[in-house]
Amino acid sequence: MDRDYLTYMKKSPRIVISFPARNEEETLGTVIDSLINQTIKPVKIIIANDGSTDKTKDIAEVYSEVEINNREKRKDRIVGRIGMSEVWNDSIIPAEKYNHLESLDYILFLGADLQLSNTYLEQLVDKFEEDPLLMAACGIMVGEHAYKFSGFMLPGGGRMMRYQYWLQIGGKYPLLQGWEAYPIYMAQMQGFKTKAFSDVEYYPLRPTGASTDYWAYGEAMKAYGYFIPFAIARCFKQIFLKHKRFPAFWKMLLGYIFGRPEKYNKDLRSFIKNYQRSRIKRLFLRK
Repeated sequence: MDRDYLTYMKKSPRIVISFPARNEEETLGTVIDSLINQTIKPVKIIIANDGSTDKTKDIAEVYSEVEINNREKRKDRIVGRIGMSEVWNDSIIPAEKYNHLESLDYILFLGADLQLSNTYLEQLVDKFEEDPLLMAACGIMVGEHAYKFSGFMLPGGGRMMRYQYWLQIGGKYPLLQGWEAYPIYMAQMQGFKTKAFSDVEYYPLRPTGASTDYWAYGEAMKAYGYFIPFAIARCFKQIFLKHKRFPAFWKMLLGYIFGRPEKYNKDLRSFIKNYQRSRIKRLFLRK
């Protein structure tokens, strides 16, 4: 068989891209253009139009590569809260249709304000092909340092997962605080790998973190059963990594102490707490 053909087949996995968009007329066209110009073409780009009142829907409809799932208009602000997982799930559900037609290989979760380099998908596919234990991976957002030093968590935007793994953990985000981290913790608990690769990059089209709900972050740590010293250190980290600095630190800490979120299952909470204990132990015992 022709070698070029084999190379083409290797580099042509079936990938679906999913993200919500709410009043994103300024960035959406640039984002979609970066997706359809990938060296590996996605099967479909699925957008949950989250009740936009601007030209978001009109822009998305220009592209034949895009499927739009329209949601009703809403007034409440849900960024960082449980309700946002419902919006994300609405951008994911149509992927099942494409998986039934022919099995998908990967799903990429993006953002309506994140632009990918034209080799982003290809670079991540190469990472997955090199390591069968890798279940979730992403690049590094240029200008964002929070995830370069975490070692255990991946950002939601720019994250790719094996689609069969995604189905294995339920095929949707849980309606619990901290929902975005759930696939990563589940992969790690099952002995799989997750990683952010510093040699793969993507770009924010506006400053990040301005609308973060730090109280909700604190509640998420409580829902997952974070080891107390680790949780405090995670809050303290905001002083150095986020633009809100001390206000972010206090809101996150208070959310962890006083929040009353629904908790995840006991096995996952125990795994996370033991993992964090071991990380702290290794840190203090390191010579």
